[in-house]
Amino acid sequence: MRWLIWRKKSTRAAWDSRWACTFAFRFGNQKEYPLALEFAGKTSQGNEYLADIPVHITDIKGATVLKATAHGPFMLASLPDGRYKVTATYDGKTQQRIVEVTPSTHIRTLSVWPTQRDSSTT
Repeated sequence: MRWLIWRKKSTRAAWDSRWACTFAFRFGNQKEYPLALEFAGKTSQGNEYLADIPVHITDIKGATVLKATAHGPFMLASLPDGRYKVTATYDGKTQQRIVEVTPSTHIRTLSVWPTQRDSSTT
């Protein structure tokens, strides 16, 4: 199994879902990386990308397939066909999803957490 994390210097970036889709499809070959994870925080001013998100992927029987930290707002994973539980955590809040990888699918998940925008953040 291979995985790719998009890295950036800041832990937050401006939100642009069109760019996010372009990134996943342009840089993440759909057959090579059938699972694309995206992480964002919802603020009163809109959404912001998040980084440093712990990610845990298990197969349907509970065996760990991947345990890593997404150092940017995207993580692409190359997984064999099957059902997986994807768990991501931000600020103590956990989100879980069940995904099914098949030869003909490309799965993109978006995890959005409520966040407090720091007044010093630009």
